[in-house]
Amino acid sequence: KWLSTNQVPTSEDYLRNGVVTSGAPLVFMHLFFMLGHELPEGNNDDIHRVISCPAKIMRLWDDMGSAKV
Repeated sequence: KWLSTNQVPTSEDYLRNGVVTSGAPLVFMHLFFMLGHELPEGNNDDIHRVISCPAKIMRLWDDMGSAKV
């Protein structure tokens, strides 16, 4: 979408899109359950942070590796 309209996304939009499309949240969710953890009762914000923060780190790490200086 951004490429076809010659639009430069904000860093927040880019990171949000990059995390979702990287597949990292899906991998981390599977690993979380394979290690024997269960979803906490009540507030799901904790599990969201446990999954999304490492996914953001992985996305930024990947972007740094492919950046041209």
